[in-house]
Amino acid sequence: MISSRTLPQFILFAAGTVFGGLVAFFTWGMLSPGDPSSAFMPFEIPYQDKFLHFVAFAIMALPAGIVLPRRYLGFICMSLIALAAGMEFAQHASGVGRQASLFDFIASSLGAGLAGLLVLYSRRAYGRYRQKHSKNEAFAAE
Repeated sequence: MISSRTLPQFILFAAGTVFGGLVAFFTWGMLSPGDPSSAFMPFEIPYQDKFLHFVAFAIMALPAGIVLPRRYLGFICMSLIALAAGMEFAQHASGVGRQASLFDFIASSLGAGLAGLLVLYSRRAYGRYRQKHSKNEAFAAE
């Protein structure tokens, strides 16, 4: 039986699955020996490693930040920042030829934080849009 809660539950499940898959994929990439990002970016850009850390953590923050209630946004960002710190520590401790980098940690943290702010700003803008248009619809109905 399909209920009115089926679609929101499916969206939450799908976003959670995407979030978990992204965390697993990026964790694999950050703990793999060598540089697996060369398979995805065959060209070289300045500060490519920092850019990829920034993008990876921003991409991880988006699906969770979009579907979960706003009160969890800080938790999501702080969890990803803790993951960034853990990744750098694991790279240092793993002995697979990867090095810990404070600048990688900063880039990852900035990616998660900026994505959180983007989600927060988008939600506020959408709320203002809905409020404005609901007033216009109420005015037109009179």
